[in-house]
Amino acid sequence: MSSDDSTKKKKKSVKFAEEEPPKTEEKSKKTKNVKKIEVFVDNDEKEVTGRKRKQRQKKTQAEKRQKLMEGLVGPQVDKMDFESEQKTFADFGLDERILKSIGELGWENATQVQESLISLALENKNIMGRARTGSGKTGAFLIPLVQKLIAESKTNDGSIGPSAVVIAPTKELVTQIYKLFVKLAQALPFLQNSVWLEDHSHVVISTPGKLLRMCSIRPEYCSLVQYLVMDEADLLLSFGYEEEMIKIRSKLPSTYQCVMTSATLKDDMTTLKKLFMTGPVITIKLTEGDLPNSDQLTQYQLTCGSDEERFAILVAMYKLKLIVGRSILFVNSIDRCYKLMLILRVFGLKSCILNSAMPANSRCHVINQFNEGAYQIVIASDVSDADGSKLKDLEPEATEKKEKKSKKSGSKKLDKESGVSRGIDFHHVSNVVNFDFPETTDAYIHRVGRTARGFNKGTALSFCTPQERPHLETIQEEINAQMGRKVLQPYEFRIKELDTFLLRTREALAKCTKGVIKKARLKEIRQEMMRSANLQTFFAKNEREKLLMQTDCHPVMLKINSPAIADVTPYMVPEALRGMDFSSPGNKHRRYNMGQKHRQKLKHKFQKKGKDPLKTFTI
Repeated sequence: MSSDDSTKKKKKSVKFAEEEPPKTEEKSKKTKNVKKIEVFVDNDEKEVTGRKRKQRQKKTQAEKRQKLMEGLVGPQVDKMDFESEQKTFADFGLDERILKSIGELGWENATQVQESLISLALENKNIMGRARTGSGKTGAFLIPLVQKLIAESKTNDGSIGPSAVVIAPTKELVTQIYKLFVKLAQALPFLQNSVWLEDHSHVVISTPGKLLRMCSIRPEYCSLVQYLVMDEADLLLSFGYEEEMIKIRSKLPSTYQCVMTSATLKDDMTTLKKLFMTGPVITIKLTEGDLPNSDQLTQYQLTCGSDEERFAILVAMYKLKLIVGRSILFVNSIDRCYKLMLILRVFGLKSCILNSAMPANSRCHVINQFNEGAYQIVIASDVSDADGSKLKDLEPEATEKKEKKSKKSGSKKLDKESGVSRGIDFHHVSNVVNFDFPETTDAYIHRVGRTARGFNKGTALSFCTPQERPHLETIQEEINAQMGRKVLQPYEFRIKELDTFLLRTREALAKCTKGVIKKARLKEIRQEMMRSANLQTFFAKNEREKLLMQTDCHPVMLKINSPAIADVTPYMVPEALRGMDFSSPGNKHRRYNMGQKHRQKLKHKFQKKGKDPLKTFTI
């Protein structure tokens, strides 16, 4: 027993030797400052690990979401080859009030898309419709929507939420769809439509971000939706809108009718298409191509040696009246918008600007002014937010880096829900000019689709430099394969005959510096402030501020030495075009008026002299 007791004591002594609390206390008394430093470092490490944990959690959540999306079972897809029967709108069995409003719009016969989509939508089918731009897709999904709401408005008063939701990627497209819906439903006053401040609504036409905001205020807002339309669905189901669309789907009921339309919608069932389609799907394949035929739309391609030549040729084509009518010029950046506007202004060509940096109200104001005829030229920037092509190609890591850079630099956040090339119906556009060549085929199709809409004719001209040649070759191959023939025709121009135009544009480009472009952008902001309805009360109280803003709102002009830079002299005109009158009608009219006023002043002066007795007195 004594041996066991001795071993136990030894074990206890070893344990006490391992634990040395008094020694640590002595160290802590001696080196208090060192302990403080150690604690500070440990806290930093915990913060870093916390950030890393958050990043890991986000990655794991994204991976789980991807796995769930991949695991979705796709619906049954039936392809339908459609042949037009040249139906009228009365053949669909629509309500007489809807037919009356269609007649007031001036629509006589239905287009191919309208023939196929209206009949299938009235049969409660899920549809994926692809048709070229300007073929009447908006009317094709709005007409059956209004027909269905006549019956459904009796059961749903709109107090909880709408029966139909139309989602579009851009605010401009939303306003356009809303205006057409109001015209179609003007004979049906009992339908309440997309007014956010009111509690009752049968129809909502919105962008994804605005709809999510409403759902956050009223969680059951989309619980009674029976008819869902996604216009420009290929952009809505792309990377840029993925998170928003998944959240919207969680707010929708389990079953509803879904209609997707776009000019570049593909037949493949992606994960997001599987998520939104709640039953069998019918894809409509029309006999017409993605672009109008060469009889309706003529497409040209013009090669330039440099950027200076591109500016010179465009100015020469306008001054020599080779481009006539309303035109939309597409560029690839916002600064290029203002640069091109300043160059055209030097040569006496008036233009307006559309880009994603402008507020939504001012963009809609510019579109209305162009449609009313105030401007003949629109310069539009087709950046990633306006056209979905760049958003699709970007990865999440690249977008995060771009967001960090923009936060550091303090640059203005662009409006994601803006766009010009998709869905906007500009009235009577004769020409579309791709001043900067587009990077993808979808972007080219949507840009060119702004002209030759419906049954109207139009031309498309695309400039191309040696750096943009690879984009031209890929787009040309794809479009030729789709149309079955060579579509893009070369537009030949002898640059030697435009030497004077080249010299004059070179002088203007030298004066168009970054500082001048910045001033032009600031002037546009001041003009937007003057137009703002919210600031009218402020200007009413502060008249001095209003006067200062009005005096400072004059357009920016490049300081050119030669005042007659905009005039076209006979030696500038190529031999093939000589003998024509290239003087602008506005200047001639102005000069005539100035001479007439001067003659009237002289006549009045002589009449005054005749009445003066001191000057007319004779002995």
